[in-house]
Amino acid sequence: MSYNKNAVYLCSISDACAKSLSLIQKNQLFLINLLYCSFFLEQCRVQFLGITMHYSQEVMYHNTRAHVTLSATLSVPKSDILKKYPAVLLVPGYGMSDRDLTGMGHKRFLVLADYLTNQGLAVLRYDKRGVGKSTGDFFAATTADFADDAYAGIEYLK
Repeated sequence: MSYNKNAVYLCSISDACAKSLSLIQKNQLFLINLLYCSFFLEQCRVQFLGITMHYSQEVMYHNTRAHVTLSATLSVPKSDILKKYPAVLLVPGYGMSDRDLTGMGHKRFLVLADYLTNQGLAVLRYDKRGVGKSTGDFFAATTADFADDAYAGIEYLK
């Protein structure tokens, strides 16, 4: 049991997968049960249940201005990689992002690429410079450098 001038709380662990927390604040009791289930976290993500990517290929393209090689995945609706499709470039945001925008076991860009490919679009998603198989120094790069990397992706798709 722990005391705070505004609250009292008691935490107990019933087993390796469950924790109970009782919080008393301003004479009100709040019971909170926290459960951890590794099966759910590992097996029930969307990307493990229904990905139907028609055709994906690992590719590399170059930002010639920065002498950086970016590793990427190109997904197209059918196995005819030579056919022209409308295309989308998925650009990762802040942080050291990989091509799937992996976070907490979820691959957000993989799921988005699957959806877009099923809608008839080609999708290019890439590892940021210095991440995964891409070359370059992530920590030395500026916002303008990352924008140049995205522009190089657009040029690759042309």
